[in-house]
Amino acid sequence: MLNILPLQQKKEMKLNKIFNSLKRSIIFLWLLLIMPAGLLITTHYLLLSINDKINNTIVPNPQEKLQDIAVISQTFNSYLKKGESIQQSHANPVLFLEHLTQLIPAGITIKGINLSLIDKTIAFSGEATTRDELIILENNLSSDSMFSNFSYPLSNLSEKENIKFDLSGKINL
Repeated sequence: MLNILPLQQKKEMKLNKIFNSLKRSIIFLWLLLIMPAGLLITTHYLLLSINDKINNTIVPNPQEKLQDIAVISQTFNSYLKKGESIQQSHANPVLFLEHLTQLIPAGITIKGINLSLIDKTIAFSGEATTRDELIILENNLSSDSMFSNFSYPLSNLSEKENIKFDLSGKINL
């Protein structure tokens, strides 16, 4: 290699070379810093717009939500009131029969029951082992507030033992 260039020019070329490489390095660093910052800013605004869309579509105005809940609860309460009125207008035959069985003494056997909750009447037939048990049954039915106007044929009391009987009356529900 020949060194024909003057020393001053060699220094300028070296400095020029260092300057150009330094300039490229600074530009490269600026690009490394600006590109992620731009990407972050873009992502930030994109997420903000998505958040606004979600808030506007999924979560409506809380006041409207409360009004919707109030309407639903009022409708549900009206259904409950209708159900209660239907229940009150109909007697539960199971509870009625359970109450009736508590009034029947041990020596009484019921053979048949005709129960009409619509007409509020009851008629039943059966057998009593003794007249005293039949009298206890008649007294229990007469003294109970659930029953009234029971008819007891006198033929029910004509025998002392193994008495077949028929009773009928009104139900007070």
